Amino acid sequence: MSGREHKPYPIVIRDLEVLDAYDVTPLMRRVVLTGDQLGAFRNNGYQIGPFVTENADDHVKVVVLGPDAPTVVAPAQNDGFLDWLPETIGRARDYTPRRHDATARRLELDFVRHVGGLAAEWADRVKPGDRALVAGPRGTTVLPPGIDWYFLVGDETALPAIARRIEELPSGTPVTAVVSVASASEEQTLDHRADLHLTWVHRDTAGPDALMDAVRSAPWRDGQVYAWQQAKRACCVPSGAGSSATSRSHAAASTSPVTGGPGTPSCRRPRSCTACRTPSTSPFLTRRARRSPSTSRST
Repeated sequence: MSGREHKPYPIVIRDLEVLDAYDVTPLMRRVVLTGDQLGAFRNNGYQIGPFVTENADDHVKVVVLGPDAPTVVAPAQNDGFLDWLPETIGRARDYTPRRHDATARRLELDFVRHVGGLAAEWADRVKPGDRALVAGPRGTTVLPPGIDWYFLVGDETALPAIARRIEELPSGTPVTAVVSVASASEEQTLDHRADLHLTWVHRDTAGPDALMDAVRSAPWRDGQVYAWQQAKRACCVPSGAGSSATSRSHAAASTSPVTGGPGTPSCRRPRSCTACRTPSTSPFLTRRARRSPSTSRST
C-alpha cells in the first residue's frame, strides 16, 4: 500500500462569528462558528474560495481574541499565504474541524478544557455574536487506496479527529478504536454507520498501562489496515518507556500486525505532520493478529 499524500490548499483567513457554544461533556467544549466567509469572498483584492476540509485530521488555526489582547489584528491576506504579525501568530492555536456543513455555513470545533489553556479559556467565555478568526486548513491528507479497515487510538485531544473519521466513513466500514478519557463522564455518543469496536479507557479508575492493554486486546481485522494515533498525554506509551508526552503517528499495513523496531523511522512531531509516509514505531501498535466481533466497551 502506498503512503499518505499531502494536498496543499491556499492559506486564507476568515472572519467568522460564534453561533453557539456548549459543553459536549464536562471537559469538552464545542464552539460553533458561522459567517459569510465560510463561503467564497474577496479579501485584500484576492478571490478566496469556500472553506474546505476533506480529511478527519485536517487542522485550522484559531486566533484567540479577547479583552486581554485588544491590539491583535487579523493577518494580512496575500496570494495563497498570510502575513502574520508576531503578536497574532502568538495567539493562534491548532484545532481539528469536528464538523463542517457547507450548505448551512457552519463549522464546529471542540476544545478540551484545561487550566491556563489560551484557546480553552476563550471557548469557555465566548458567546453568540462574538468574533472569531480562523486560518486554514493549509492542506489535507489524501489517504492511500485499498484500506480495508481502520485502527484509531488516542486521548481526548485526538477525539475530534477520531470521532469525525468514524462518523464520515461509509456504512459498514470496519473500525477498531481505543480512546483514553479522564472518566466515564467524558464518553461521547457517535452518530455513525461503521462496523465499530470502540473501547473507552477511564484514567480515573484504570491503571497506567490500561490504554496499552486495551489496544493489545482490541480486535485485529483482516486486510489492509490504516492505523493512526495521537495523544497529548503519556497514556499512549508504556510506563517507563521514556517517550514524549505529545505524539502522533500513522501507518498503513497488510494483514500482519503493524510493527516497529530499532532503527525504524517514525513520525513524532506534535500537532500536524503534513506528509509523513513512515511506518509507526508506536509500541501499542505491535501485537498479534486477533479477531473479535464488533462491540463497544469501557475500562
